Amino acid sequence: MKFGITEVATVPLRANPSEGAEMISQLVFGETFKILNIRKNWTKIELSHDQYEGWIDTKQINFINQQQYEAFLNDDSKLIVKRNFIEVSQKDIGTFYLPAGLSLPFYNDNKFTILDKEYLVSELTNPSEGSTNPVD
Repeated sequence: MKFGITEVATVPLRANPSEGAEMISQLVFGETFKILNIRKNWTKIELSHDQYEGWIDTKQINFINQQQYEAFLNDDSKLIVKRNFIEVSQKDIGTFYLPAGLSLPFYNDNKFTILDKEYLVSELTNPSEGSTNPVD
């Protein structure tokens, strides 16, 4: 069995392997999944958290091995983003924003790690809400 994780803010999950197919759900940054079938540019997956199945564009997958997959599933240090958006930076890709609701794996001291990439949580996009903690 193969496994994957996405490092894209949101990825459409489609009913069929086609850009025109109905979007039945979406993946968010850091979500893991099992790979069920690869067909040209499309991959059928099963989401880890709810076992929902659908098709995603293969180029939006970072392939991981079973040991990495299980480490993500069993990570006790991950935190859920509760703010509307957080600003994140990574040395190879720069600064970008992530929405509420996703989990930051292997989180420690305003940093989290996916595979061998370290990400820095910079600041909130809505600091008027009071707290400076992006995961409050």
